[in-house]
Amino acid sequence: MLLSAARKFVKHSGVRAAVHRDLVKPGLLEIASGKAYDRLFEARQAADYLELFELEQAHAAELVDLAQSFVDKMRRMYAAGVE
Repeated sequence: MLLSAARKFVKHSGVRAAVHRDLVKPGLLEIASGKAYDRLFEARQAADYLELFELEQAHAAELVDLAQSFVDKMRRMYAAGVE
């Protein structure tokens, strides 16, 4: 969605800020989806940077479901031409 609007980012934190500024704040994406994105972002950060990160299977499955739901929403918005 952000790339289709010619947005480019150097850091993941820039993408996170843009999701909220460009999609959630103007109402293109529900607040709950913005919070889901934050949960996914934080889990990725923990997995990448915490030395002894462990994730239980149930929590991992929940995050996969959240990610799939978020991606599906982005695909629908893109297909509808929302920018």
